[in-house]
Amino acid sequence: MLVALMASYAYETRNARRSAAARGIHPTAEEAAEDGLWFAGVLYNDSTDPRILVSKRRGSGMGITVNVGNRAGRAAVVLFLLLFAGVPLVAGLAAAL
Repeated sequence: MLVALMASYAYETRNARRSAAARGIHPTAEEAAEDGLWFAGVLYNDSTDPRILVSKRRGSGMGITVNVGNRAGRAAVVLFLLLFAGVPLVAGLAAAL
């Protein structure tokens, strides 16, 4: 579900950029640099930032997200996926046998 959500967000973001460019609206250099630090608008990816958890991007709600640009952030994402996707999958497969 998360993958589908991220794909849909990326698609709509690309659509919005094309529409804005067609109308002559272009981001500033600072906005473009900031946009480059976000993966599908959801995950922060800055290897120079030592923080694991960062505030969500302005305009995308409240809360925090993971910085997948550093090793600890990537480990946190893998651990999350193992716990909340892997464990139920293995338990379901074990119960089916």
